[in-house]
Amino acid sequence: MAKGWRKEDYNRHIFGQKIEEYRLTLQWSLGHLAQLTGINKGTLQHVEKGETHLPGTKRQTLIDVLTEALQHIGQSVNRREFLQLAGL
Repeated sequence: MAKGWRKEDYNRHIFGQKIEEYRLTLQWSLGHLAQLTGINKGTLQHVEKGETHLPGTKRQTLIDVLTEALQHIGQSVNRREFLQLAGL
């Protein structure tokens, strides 16, 4: 592995806070988000707390579901910044 390489190349805490913020803006429960993303509810809870690393494909799924829903209700969200925050 290259020097300085890290498996978790994104700030899990800030990413988790943003996930929770967007979920609450949509007034979704963790269970509802879990159904839409296919990610375990307990895992999502740990992600929101910044306690666990989520693989890139699952981070991408979360971003896709949340940004689409936020745009649908007229809430502005910068997808590019969200992707950068997720390390994608």
